[in-house]
Amino acid sequence: MAILFGFLGLQGNPMLIFIALFVWIGAGQEASMVQMKSALAGIPVRRAMLTHFRTLRPASTLGDAADLVLSGSQQDFPVMDDGRLEGILTRSDLLAALSRSGRNAAVGDHMERDCPTADTSEMLETVLARLRGRDCHTVPVMERGALVGLVTMDNVGEFLMIQAAERKNTEAPMVA
Repeated sequence: MAILFGFLGLQGNPMLIFIALFVWIGAGQEASMVQMKSALAGIPVRRAMLTHFRTLRPASTLGDAADLVLSGSQQDFPVMDDGRLEGILTRSDLLAALSRSGRNAAVGDHMERDCPTADTSEMLETVLARLRGRDCHTVPVMERGALVGLVTMDNVGEFLMIQAAERKNTEAPMVA
């Protein structure tokens, strides 16, 4: 359709060129989404989740959280109290709270309390849909009530890149 609109637009109606461009972009995005869903189909969360992460306590300070952000690559932190997940302190919440309340404010006063969780046996494509539908960019992964991992958009992207590289390696012909 995009090619047809583009050709007709070149024949005298420039507005059809813009329509062709939007159709082309939309089709590309749809193809990308279908490809990602296909790549994630049937993969349990446990295969792609982050297992090395830091947590905070509700009584921890925003300064403690800022120090953790600066000392590593983790941006969102699960907030745990006596082994229970209480919420998530996101990077954007941390930055906003630091500017409003300063480094000595308690994490518990500024964390997201209603972030969705996932189970290790859930499929990755379902959890990805949950990530897209919320402001939380991290989904805590639970197993029998215990926090065992995190899923973020970044680590899903890295998982897909690794899967593609491994697939490419197994499809390459062997040279003798």
